[in-house]
Amino acid sequence: MKKIIVTGIFSVVFPGSALAQSFPVYLDETKLIEERIEDVLDRMSLEEKVAMTHAQSKFSSPGVARLGIPEVWMTDGPHGIRPEVLWDEWNQAGWTNDSCVAFPALTCLAATWNPEVSLLYGKSIGEEARYRNKTVLLGPGINIYRTPVSYTHLRAHETGRNLVCRLLLEKKKKKKKKIKI
Repeated sequence: MKKIIVTGIFSVVFPGSALAQSFPVYLDETKLIEERIEDVLDRMSLEEKVAMTHAQSKFSSPGVARLGIPEVWMTDGPHGIRPEVLWDEWNQAGWTNDSCVAFPALTCLAATWNPEVSLLYGKSIGEEARYRNKTVLLGPGINIYRTPVSYTHLRAHETGRNLVCRLLLEKKKKKKKKIKI
């Protein structure tokens, strides 16, 4: 933090200096997210970009250490955060401290027609994912899937356009109010 502040002050006092020009835009939280993304992508090699799109193990992808980009750790959802699995197997790691909440199926949540309950669900599973150091929660989906022959429909809010639109509008309203979820 001290380095960022000193670099920021230096770049204001000496805007044409090499130090001001070398401070990466992607680390500058005052810049627009689009600018930051473009900057970091420009700095990444093709090999680094490809590596980040491939798995390095079950549920993880590598980061880019030289740019300070951490590994990405994923977990299955949406009925709860998956217990830890072994690095390259589907067997559970068997940690004695590895417990999680088992949430009800999303069809039950959708049947409540209650955006507040859905928001609480999302906040709760998000907190558990963050507690377990997961970067990405795989699921849930929001769609109008209408077939009983596939497993993936159980992961989705599958009730119809009315509820899906209400949930998405509620999310948009909360985002506009800058409520941190």
